Amino acid sequence: MTSKKYKKPRVHKGVINVNKRGVGYVELAGYEQDIKIRNEDLNTALSGDIVSLSVRLRGKGKRQTGEIINVIERVRDTFVGTVKYENGKCLVVPDNKRIYVDFLIEKNKVNKIKAGMKVVVHLLDWNDPKENPKVKIVEILGKAGEHNVEMHAIMRAYGFQEKFPHDVEKEAKALKKEITEEEI
Repeated sequence: MTSKKYKKPRVHKGVINVNKRGVGYVELAGYEQDIKIRNEDLNTALSGDIVSLSVRLRGKGKRQTGEIINVIERVRDTFVGTVKYENGKCLVVPDNKRIYVDFLIEKNKVNKIKAGMKVVVHLLDWNDPKENPKVKIVEILGKAGEHNVEMHAIMRAYGFQEKFPHDVEKEAKALKKEITEEEI
């Protein structure tokens, strides 16, 4: 009788991309296809994070799958979304559909925030994939659906601010406002 040798799953590092269905994919050198990460195997990874993952041995004719071991680097910690209340919890539903989980605002952090408000939140921590990630509100943009609010939400989602830093504003004010003949 021969004994079979079982290989340990290999551990890799990569960037995860998550689709709107909450399924992740990681491209790795040496593999024909990207590695599929089922929703229940994402751990606490969000789209764009740098992660370590184990790649499972695959059956013949099946797609290579894996499991996130941990998040090495969280690429984003600021998100835009809409407030909702559900089962006594104050949640933020992310505008970015690649974020597959709602964020939780702790009860003692909820001040005069109404359902339907568009907010910018900062991720505090997320260690348990069975729990919602905890966030704090850093900015209330206004009522979701209003034109100006949605425009500001898009700007914040991509990291843009309405105002320049104070030093930049000061320097801009110090510039000459007239164009000389030489500059033309």
